[in-house]
Amino acid sequence: MIATPGASAEMHALAEAIGRVPTPCQTGDPNRFFALDPGPAILLCGQCHAQPECRDLSRANGERHGVWAGEHLERRPGKQVAS
Repeated sequence: MIATPGASAEMHALAEAIGRVPTPCQTGDPNRFFALDPGPAILLCGQCHAQPECRDLSRANGERHGVWAGEHLERRPGKQVAS
């Protein structure tokens, strides 16, 4: 797995921002949302009640890596991929 420095802090910031029932990113290893295989994280996000807040937070913070609100940011539609 590849983790972004501070990934855990970002996940806890989301928790404070939504202030509701714990999200999947809070109840396990946050590095799974920054792994080479985003599939498991995308599935977890699909079950999450906080997708709108997560999407807003990722955009407000300019996140460019990882899975946020069920989107793998490196593969976001319209994003140019370096060759």
